[in-house]
Amino acid sequence: VIWTLGGKAGDLERGRGAHFAFQHHVRAHTGGRVTMFDNEGGPPREAKQSRGLVLAVDQKAFTANFVKDFKHKPPVLSPALGSVQDLGDNGGSGTFMGWGDSSYFTHYDSSGAVLLDGHLAGKAISYRAFLQAWGGVPMTTPAVSIARSASDAHLYVSWNGAAAHRSWRVLGGDRQQ
Repeated sequence: VIWTLGGKAGDLERGRGAHFAFQHHVRAHTGGRVTMFDNEGGPPREAKQSRGLVLAVDQKAFTANFVKDFKHKPPVLSPALGSVQDLGDNGGSGTFMGWGDSSYFTHYDSSGAVLLDGHLAGKAISYRAFLQAWGGVPMTTPAVSIARSASDAHLYVSWNGAAAHRSWRVLGGDRQQ
């Protein structure tokens, strides 16, 4: 161990706003940035709400300073779990937060504005949440239904989960082409 951030015997001096407690998902990034989910929920409870925390670590000066934080509105206090995903690590921008056992998740743009805020239904608990590209591939063939009238026919198609399809091309007539 070269140095320790936090704890009773931490090596780095933490500046104002750089306190954290019961943290999860601590990640080091280029340029000395460190992100973490700062639970603060204990026990004992250290603050009124959990947060995503970004610190600037200077290994030469042995300091860790506050850069910014992300807080949920309304306030969420998660005593366990949680994650902070810096989307810039994957060529994107912004931050995606998983608010631990409270089951909230939030997508922030690069200025900190909320793009999406959601909550898992029921008694679901989320260990961590991540924003990822997803391509739905159904395990069934498309469902097709035709409603006929005297002069027309209406075709309805559904392929639940087919994320790549935006439209259908339907060909019709009385003979094969």
